[in-house]
Amino acid sequence: KVKTLISEMIEKLVADAQKEADHKAFCDKEMSETKAKMEDKQGEVDDLNDKVDKFTAKIAKLTEAIATLEQELADIATSQKQADEMRAEQKGAWKTAKADFEGGLEGVQMALQVLRDYYAEKDDAALVQTDATKETGSASGIIGMLEVAESDFAKGLAEARTAEASAQHEFDELKQANKMSK
Repeated sequence: KVKTLISEMIEKLVADAQKEADHKAFCDKEMSETKAKMEDKQGEVDDLNDKVDKFTAKIAKLTEAIATLEQELADIATSQKQADEMRAEQKGAWKTAKADFEGGLEGVQMALQVLRDYYAEKDDAALVQTDATKETGSASGIIGMLEVAESDFAKGLAEARTAEASAQHEFDELKQANKMSK
C-alpha cells in the first residue's frame, strides 16, 4: 500500500514536473516572441520618433518662413500705401499744372490774336500815316515775345504730359510687381 502510494506520488510528481516543464517551455517561447515583438515595436517607435523630429524641424522652418513672408507682406502693403499717396499727390499736381499750362497757352494765343488783329487794322491805316514803322517794329517785338511764350507753354505742357504718363506707367508697374509679390 505504501509502495502504491509512493508510486502514485512519484507518478504525480513526474506528471507535475512534466506539466511544469511544458509550462516553462510555453513561457520561454512566449517570452522570446514577446521580446522579438517588443524589439520590432521599439524599432517602429524609433522610426516614428525620427519622423516626429523631422516634422518638428520642418514646422519650425515653415513657421520662420511664414513670419518672414508676413513681414514682407506688411512691407509691401506699406510701400503700396506710400506709392498710392505719392501718386495721388502727383496726379493733383499734374491737374493743377495742366490747367495752368492750358490757361497760359490759351491766354497767350488770345493775346496774339488780339495783337495781330489790332496791328492788321493799323497796317491798313498805316498807308495814311508816316509814323507807322515805329509801331510796326514794337508790334513785331511784342508779338515775337508772345510767340516765344506760347512755344514755352506748349513745350511745358508736352513735357508735363510726358512726365505724367511716365509717372503713371511706373506706378502701374510697381502696383503690378507688388500684386505679383503678394
